[in-house]
Formats: sequence, structure tokens, C-alpha cells
Amino acid sequence: MNYRRGLQRAYAVLAIGWIAAILFVTLSETPSATLSDADIAKLDSQPVVKEEHGPPPDPSRWESTQDHLTVVESRPLPTAPRNWLRIGALSFAPPLVGYAMLFYVIPWVYWGFKPSTQN
Repeated sequence: MNYRRGLQRAYAVLAIGWIAAILFVTLSETPSATLSDADIAKLDSQPVVKEEHGPPPDPSRWESTQDHLTVVESRPLPTAPRNWLRIGALSFAPPLVGYAMLFYVIPWVYWGFKPSTQN
């Protein structure tokens, strides 16, 4: 009976389950693009302020008009995951570290302390 092969198969199943669970949880917690009734009521109660703008800028002066633009608010898209690198590290790093510890480091330490037979 080969225990190492059986443990590797069991570990592969657990690692795939871990990765699937992390991806499911991370991708399902993306914010919704719909507004709730409370948000709609809050938006309806706010007054609308219209600002008067001057004539459109001359197209030959696009470079100088871009200096006046500022970013007011920047948000990620509601359907896109926040950070793919974080998701990948959280999904794959624990199974890889666990595999290295179980099947390489721990046996190496065990064989280092096992008494050798001298002939």
C-alpha cells in the first residue's frame, strides 16, 4: 500500500475544493449594480443643481483644457473582482505551501533524525 500516493490524491481533492471555495466567495461578494428602495428615496429627496457651463472649448486647444479636468470619484466596475492578485494568492498559496510542507519538508526533517545503519 502506497500511503504517499493516497495522501497526495486526498490533498489534491482538498486543494481543488479550497480553490473553488475561495473563488466562489470572492466572486460572489462583488457589489450589486442595482439600487435599493432606500437609495432611490435618498436620491429623490436631494435637490438637483444645474450648473451653467460656457461654450464648448475650441478643439485646437484640447491639451490646455485637459489640465483643468480632475477625478471626482473612482470606483471599480461592480461586476469585476477587486484584485486578481489577491484572489490568486489566497487561492493557490496555502495549498502550495501545505503540499511542500507535507510531502517535502516534513519527510526531509524525518529522514534527517532517523538513525542510519552502519555496516
